[in-house]
Amino acid sequence: MATPIRWTLPRTVASSAALAGAGFLLACGRTSGASIELTEVRLERPGADAFRLTLAAEGDGIEVGSYGMRTYARSSVPLPGFVARNGYQYLASRDSGAKLPHMLLDGGPDDEDARSGVFAVTVNTLGWPDGEHLLLAYADNRPAPGAYVAARTLVYVAIADGKLRRAWTRGVRTSLRDFRVEPAEVEPGESFRVSAVCEEPEPGAVELALASPYTILPEEVPPGFEYDAERKLCWLKTRQADGSFCVSTKGWKPGVYHLTLLAGPAVGSALPEIAEYRDFAVTVRGQSRVEVTIESRALLGPGTHFATFTKLSDGTVLAHGKLSHDGGRTWQPHSSIPMGHQLQSGEILGLAMRTEPAPDRPGYFTTTRYVSSDGGETVRKEQALVHVPEATRGIGHAPAAGPLFWRSIVEQPDGTLLAAVYGWFRGDDVPVPGQPGSTRYRTFVVTSADRGKTWSYLATVAYDPEIGTEGYCEPAIRRLPDGDLLALLRTGGDNRPFWQDNPLCQTRSTDGGRTWAAPHRTGVDGVDPDLCVMSDGTLACSYGRPGADLMFSVDDGRTWTDPTSIHPERYSGYTAVCEIEPGVLLYGYGVANCLDEATGRRSHQLWTARIRVKRSG
Repeated sequence: MATPIRWTLPRTVASSAALAGAGFLLACGRTSGASIELTEVRLERPGADAFRLTLAAEGDGIEVGSYGMRTYARSSVPLPGFVARNGYQYLASRDSGAKLPHMLLDGGPDDEDARSGVFAVTVNTLGWPDGEHLLLAYADNRPAPGAYVAARTLVYVAIADGKLRRAWTRGVRTSLRDFRVEPAEVEPGESFRVSAVCEEPEPGAVELALASPYTILPEEVPPGFEYDAERKLCWLKTRQADGSFCVSTKGWKPGVYHLTLLAGPAVGSALPEIAEYRDFAVTVRGQSRVEVTIESRALLGPGTHFATFTKLSDGTVLAHGKLSHDGGRTWQPHSSIPMGHQLQSGEILGLAMRTEPAPDRPGYFTTTRYVSSDGGETVRKEQALVHVPEATRGIGHAPAAGPLFWRSIVEQPDGTLLAAVYGWFRGDDVPVPGQPGSTRYRTFVVTSADRGKTWSYLATVAYDPEIGTEGYCEPAIRRLPDGDLLALLRTGGDNRPFWQDNPLCQTRSTDGGRTWAAPHRTGVDGVDPDLCVMSDGTLACSYGRPGADLMFSVDDGRTWTDPTSIHPERYSGYTAVCEIEPGVLLYGYGVANCLDEATGRRSHQLWTARIRVKRSG
């Protein structure tokens, strides 16, 4: 019988940081005030084909509610004694009356340790397929509601010829420091180098790889990288003698490439199972029409999804309940006006995103109208009525009873207003893969002649049940100097294994929004685009996921150039952009699990950046 593996963990945090990326990246760090820690982890071999795991856990500001174990990566391979859930295989409870089949309770029928705050379970490996299996054992706050908080540890199991050959567990203490990417911009065919100092718990325990942070299509894999068809990720593991990666961009197309440095246990798979990571972006230069300089950045506050800027005629900017008088360099608390737009009269008008069906009035919906006549110092809320005869429902980060207003209010020269909306019409029934209850969206515009008190359907901007994985949604619409309307549209996101081809598309109206051209691709993927018409006619489009990026057009949106990475870290991708003075943009972006290099902790943050833009020709 093998000697038990046991250690006592130092008092460190394993909090509500979520599993990121394609479902197998372990994000480490504090993301909320409450936390759970594993104070003891022990693994024993009570028999030839079983291992026994013991966890001791304590909560700080939160109660430990249950324990569990699942496959570290999403897997369709069944394991005896496990139950499939959300793409993973979970250790099943022996309690037939359990609320959830994978929830193991301290003192319950699965617990083999009578002590309070200590949970032990024996896992039989008979019938497990040969190979290496990486599992995640955890203590969490469920079944309590609210934010998920957990402490986790890895369990490695090797099966050969149907027998349990090895089993070990350890808290992964991998850390990366002195991370560098040099240079971050290259000419086509040039090389860049990625390096970091990796501190590992024992020699040979950790391996490094470069990979795509989200899923990609095989044809999008950069030359020189391999492709993991099961996870739909590209990767590169070949390193130089000094441990760095030297990557040639020979054959790479111009553009921004988002990559991540992964560090984790070496278990023989194509990619290491991740304990630590660093996201970065490399730009391969192409045709350039503008010069872009990031002048400064400012932390706006906590959050993940940046909404909109409301720029006033005096240069004041409102965003997320804050105000800036100095072009985004500093921010002070202020009132909040969602989707705010200053009208020619000076009045600020805003609209709530969600609508509700009007009682006993089919085809009519209500939403909240926000109005301020004093620059946002005071804001009054009123009900607005929206008439869209064919509209039904939508989903905007949660199911919605009616269609969704999104980002854009456009005032025409005659004072008529247009607003961008997305959702479903009757008959829009093509499903979104992997998202039960959701069908492909359409984007449309509504119009108002009474300053937003009542709205009526004008036209469909775009609908195609075969584009992307979600259809046309999250629109940004702006009026161009020649009077045309330009719309940028999301079609999906790349942060799920079955979502890869999700282009940002655009369409144009030359008759005030009554008819729209067939949408076409802009050449980039992303979510939640925003659009700014600069004072010299240059168009700036912000977009994200992964990261937060920016691109430009000097021909009214017919072609886009100069893709620029503003921030490389993954997830949200929700951005906003406005011009705060001639040639200077204010860019807003949200980051989930944003890394603080000084402390090593990650948290959700909203940022702004001042960006100077100059036409180069």
